[in-house]
Amino acid sequence: MEALRREQETRRSADASIAAAPASAASIDQQQQQQQKGALRTFLIGLGSGAVAGTVVDLVIYPIDTVKTRLQSGTLVKGGLMRGVWTGLLPAMLASAPSAGAFFSSYDWFRGTVAPALPTAIRPFGNGLAAVCGNLAQSLVRTPFEAVKQRLQAGVDPTIAACVSSLVKTKGVTGLWTGLGALILRDLPFDAIQYPIYEAFKKGLARAQGKDTLDNWQTFACGSMAGGITAAVTTPLDVVKTRLMTAAPGQYSGFLNCVASVTAEEGLAVLFQGVVPRVVMISIGGAVFFGAYETTKKLLDKQFPPANSKAQAASRVVSPEESMAQLDKYRTTALVLPDSSEARLVFDDSKGKDRQGAEREGGRERETRGWLG
Repeated sequence: MEALRREQETRRSADASIAAAPASAASIDQQQQQQQKGALRTFLIGLGSGAVAGTVVDLVIYPIDTVKTRLQSGTLVKGGLMRGVWTGLLPAMLASAPSAGAFFSSYDWFRGTVAPALPTAIRPFGNGLAAVCGNLAQSLVRTPFEAVKQRLQAGVDPTIAACVSSLVKTKGVTGLWTGLGALILRDLPFDAIQYPIYEAFKKGLARAQGKDTLDNWQTFACGSMAGGITAAVTTPLDVVKTRLMTAAPGQYSGFLNCVASVTAEEGLAVLFQGVVPRVVMISIGGAVFFGAYETTKKLLDKQFPPANSKAQAASRVVSPEESMAQLDKYRTTALVLPDSSEARLVFDDSKGKDRQGAEREGGRERETRGWLG
């Protein structure tokens, strides 16, 4: 008899496992679908937030950027530094949304998806690596617009058409990406320094105040400080990038040749030409950029919440007495019960039966099925 009873229990256990397998597979598929939707949502919100932030900041700082470019390029503009400071605005505006969107969508994707899976030893560098990933995507999109913009700002070419024609005539279509290497060499260190500083400032300030999120003005301040510090350190790289983009065809053979030529002719101090307007520009731009980015991201997060947040909002904590008293009112709801003696009840729409309850006993959860009396 004992052997027969054990055999029956074994069969029941096997039958239960077989019956549970499809449900488990369906649950795994559902989780994978939710993860994919979550990754897509993160990408699109980063894309939209970055695009808005990039456009706003370019409008605010463009005149300062023009002055900085003219100082760094070493060219004389008829009428002085302040004449026509909005020259080249159109290509800058056309580049703002796609380049900033490319950066932040890649940055958020890496930080949210790849960084958590990194080995423990390099996980602290996750934000810096995310910034590198974002920068590579941004640079590919931005370089043609940046080259045209800076040639207009420095007075090298009079119109957008003339800029494009000049670049394509000398090097073909790839001429539009003149200065790509210099742009990456400038922006990789910049972003790898700036974004970890920005995240550290935010976390430190939030921790000091004992709260999870910062006010907008605090976000602006963190972005401004991070941007200003990084701008000063990376000014020599920016000078070389500007010289390469505004140079006459064949003037420099590459990044190192440009560094050697300008320092030999004008001294080492030339590498910090335009440092003041650059720091001012990026300090203001950092505050505006990060502020606009975080504000837009919060709005989009609120407007398009994750799918599982809706399910969580539909759940509420109640006692068994309340659940029974309000059975007729809440025919279709998930009641999450906190105590070990309470049960998770899911009511049928028409008959009021408990389709899939669970009650905790001795710290373990066992499944129960049955009719409510």
